[in-house]
Amino acid sequence: MPSPPHPAAPVRPHPRGPWLMALAVLLVSLGATFLTWTTSRRNQDQRDHSRLNRFVGRTEQNLRNRLGRYEDIVRGAQGFFSASQGSVSAEDWRAYVERLDLLGRHPDLSGLAFVRQVPTSGLEAFLRERPQLAGHYRRPTSDPLPLRGEGQDEDHLIIELCEPGPRGQAIVGVDVGASQTQRLAAERARETGEPVLSGQLHFTFTAPEGRMDAVALFMPIFAGPARPGPAGPQSAFKGWVSAGILLRPLMDAILRGEDQGVAIEIVDAFAVQGPQWLVASPDWPTGARPDAVRMLDIGGRGWQVRYAIKPGFYLTEGRHQPTFLLVGGLIISLSLTGLVWSLATLRAQAIGQAHGMNVSLYEALRRNRSHLDNTPLAAIETDAAFKIREWNPSAERIFGYTREEALGKDPRMLVPLERQGEVDRRRKDLAGSSEGFRVTLENVTRTGQRIICDWYNTALRDEQGRFMGTFFLADDVTERRRAEAALRQAQKLESLGVLAGGIAHDFNNLLTAILGNTEVALERTRDNPVLQQVLHRVEATTQRGSDLARQLLAYAGKAHFAVRPLDLNAIILEMGDLLSVSISKKV
Repeated sequence: MPSPPHPAAPVRPHPRGPWLMALAVLLVSLGATFLTWTTSRRNQDQRDHSRLNRFVGRTEQNLRNRLGRYEDIVRGAQGFFSASQGSVSAEDWRAYVERLDLLGRHPDLSGLAFVRQVPTSGLEAFLRERPQLAGHYRRPTSDPLPLRGEGQDEDHLIIELCEPGPRGQAIVGVDVGASQTQRLAAERARETGEPVLSGQLHFTFTAPEGRMDAVALFMPIFAGPARPGPAGPQSAFKGWVSAGILLRPLMDAILRGEDQGVAIEIVDAFAVQGPQWLVASPDWPTGARPDAVRMLDIGGRGWQVRYAIKPGFYLTEGRHQPTFLLVGGLIISLSLTGLVWSLATLRAQAIGQAHGMNVSLYEALRRNRSHLDNTPLAAIETDAAFKIREWNPSAERIFGYTREEALGKDPRMLVPLERQGEVDRRRKDLAGSSEGFRVTLENVTRTGQRIICDWYNTALRDEQGRFMGTFFLADDVTERRRAEAALRQAQKLESLGVLAGGIAHDFNNLLTAILGNTEVALERTRDNPVLQQVLHRVEATTQRGSDLARQLLAYAGKAHFAVRPLDLNAIILEMGDLLSVSISKKV
């Protein structure tokens, strides 16, 4: 490809300021940091939620399973009483309960009791017939609901049997019918024939237990196939099996081995007097709002189980990952911003320097192009295959080919046919040389005119020294050579004139001496006409030699020609004798 005739001027770049790129990187990195932080927070919240849900599911299942076992216990006791043909003795009841191993397997049960319904009119006879109740009949002293007064009810619900151990014996003879909470649960159980939980109760034991909160689970006992409810035969009803469930041990059993980061609270949501607090974890946060709430239908009652996250919940491993990501992201964002600021500043400086270099290069190319366009020397550049790719105006003027005609051609077209054999040798020498050389050659123009040119030939090489083309400068010296030849001829003539002048000067001196002696001889030979004639002839010849010497001096520039009319006949007559002697007889 030929190089363009005129290089395009470099456009001054307008790079954006370093602050703009740094601000963009800062905003992007802060956005990525915020997105990462929010994602990590959301993932952490999801993990927390899943963790809480797993805890809720396990504790809810544990509570259902444990209360389900208690229902199985009272149903088993119901079957024990239903299968008895008569009254169950204290010894039989004690043996049955001991087989259940309540103290070992269910420490959260205060006891398993048999409660009998006794009409008020038959109370004294009932107590008299059962020695174990002698002196033990009593009414509860406290209850969440107001106690029923004496004589207010037509019957009494008296604990006739209770095991195991002293803790069970301590409540034998208690009239639980005076407790509205227990009476309501017992009556509902009799109506439905299903286990029913009472509301909160306060059990008082001897040390070390002291007072403990509990609920009672009532299971009705029917003899034979009688159906529960008001329509069933009253004679089929025998009483209730009651299991006292201690709430604090129940809570401990539920939470055993569970996550210690969550607190639990149980509320009797449908108590007669309104929602009634039953039990809570010892570390339930004071005034805390529950993070999760579950409603459980247990034993005919609605228990609301509330869950609250404790501060220790957030002390798990990896909990601070979002904070670390946020702080790390901010540090990385600021570092990247500083790095981009530095790189952008260096880039702006590099762009400025590159622009300056481009301007300098443009100016150099422009000067070079101007030099090529205006130099009187023909500038010809070829590629490695010796095809012309640069042809300046002087080359057009000297050789007659236009730029369009010369580009892509071989410059051997400028060499005469008889000198074509030298081209390959000269090219080989030029490609193998490390320096250029000068040579004067005869060339042929487009019109066939022969001219003489001085050539300055240079091989072009890349950074590895590989040959990549040539560059020729040619000067048409035809006229100069002609002028030099004319000058040499003039110098020769001038030298000849100087020589002729010297000879003429010396010859004139000789003629002067001859002429002087001739004049003397004429004076002395006046009486000899023949000698006089000879002397006059010598005088005339000497005069003619003097004229010739003056002509030579004039030719040498040492005298001036005098222009005057001449008588050729007289001159010929005077020179007749001389010519007759000097001219060949053959002429």
